[in-house]
Amino acid sequence: MIVEFTPTLSEDEVKQNGLGTLLPTSLAEALKAFGDDKEWLETALGKDYVKWFQIIKSEELEALAKMDPDVRREMLMKVF
Repeated sequence: MIVEFTPTLSEDEVKQNGLGTLLPTSLAEALKAFGDDKEWLETALGKDYVKWFQIIKSEELEALAKMDPDVRREMLMKVF
């Protein structure tokens, strides 16, 4: 049994230890997971909010993908 938190477990190790599903590690993975739970999220947050959020984050992902990696890193370092 694992007694300390470690973010470096494989998906198999997560399942073996009964820890559930791994969290997304990228915006693209997070958007996919968000879409997979869309019905539940619409019930919890409302259809308008879910639609707005998906549009905003999809456009953010598209804009970041077009940026030079060094420029993107610098911009994200300033924001976060």
